[in-house]
Amino acid sequence: MNLNLQTKTILPVILILFFIMAGLAIYNYQAQVTVLNDNAESALKSALNAAQKNLDGNLNTYQQLAILVAQNPYTEELFAKGDRAGMLRQYAPAYKLLKERFGLPSIKFDYPPATNFVRIHVPETYGDDQSAFRFTLVTTNTKHVSVRGIEVGRVGIALRGVEPISYKGKHVGSVEFGGSLDGAIEESRAVFTNADFAIMISKQKAALAFEALKGKMVALGEEYLLTNTTNAELTQKLVTPATLTEADRKLTDGSGAYITTASYAGNEYFMAIGNLKDFSGATIGHIAVMMNQTAMISKIKMALIINIVIYLVILIAISFAINYSLKKTVIGPVVNLTRIADDISMGKLSEKVEFASNDEISKLAKSIDRLRLSVKKLLE
Repeated sequence: MNLNLQTKTILPVILILFFIMAGLAIYNYQAQVTVLNDNAESALKSALNAAQKNLDGNLNTYQQLAILVAQNPYTEELFAKGDRAGMLRQYAPAYKLLKERFGLPSIKFDYPPATNFVRIHVPETYGDDQSAFRFTLVTTNTKHVSVRGIEVGRVGIALRGVEPISYKGKHVGSVEFGGSLDGAIEESRAVFTNADFAIMISKQKAALAFEALKGKMVALGEEYLLTNTTNAELTQKLVTPATLTEADRKLTDGSGAYITTASYAGNEYFMAIGNLKDFSGATIGHIAVMMNQTAMISKIKMALIINIVIYLVILIAISFAINYSLKKTVIGPVVNLTRIADDISMGKLSEKVEFASNDEISKLAKSIDRLRLSVKKLLE
């Protein structure tokens, strides 16, 4: 391919500028993506911590209520005498108000190790032995200690605050305040309005509830059940069995959160998954936080497009400027001198070669003019 001097001169410059600007565009995009990822990770971890703290806050409330009841001398006496009617008279009105105003699910009293004495929330059901699956009750009534935390029982997963009750120095049983995990994740959702939350229990680590509830709750593959969520459809699409398997693998390193991304319905989501522990400290499942980052990603992509357009405009403007400057100061004069040299070679020696500049082109023009004069003298 034969290229003229103008093309040979400007093409390398344009290519260099193109690669520089492309590099700048890619760097700016990567820098913004890095900032987005850092901000998203920070927000996800904050939301995950908030969910954990809300669970702990509800547990603290249940434990405090249990302590108040357990330390009431009238309660101790009624329990020791086996007075169910007295217990109901004492606590049914308060329970009704707590349920209406704060959604408190249950208050119950149990004999050791875990035989129900009275359920304030369901007074007609009592006397059943729960020792095979209510381990918070068993722990409190055998060790005479306070127990608080998440428990997986035969009917599901719940928050428990259990306190021992004594009468005249003798342990007589326990009082328990219990509640669902829904309240804690709904509280988290109210604070982090752009996030959705979900809680899953593991078949391997919570077999008792898993087998009892697998026909009632949404299964996430063969190994997990979705027990609580602020958005069931989104959770099922984003928190896949493969994601949970990877979370299981990653969370063994003590990092606290597994961060990943996923897409659904044309939207881009960032996810954080953390371990869910029961009252004994054993991991029984996961908490997941999902945030829609589509708008932010779209802004970054739009910024990239704007940068590319700006860089192209700058590249075109620089190319035109270089082309114009070369044509006026170098290419044009060289073309003109080439024509004059051709004329001299053809014997046209009358035209004086002159250029008004004071640079190399001017020196070349003077050299050609001296050549013209020399040829002219030889011909004379």
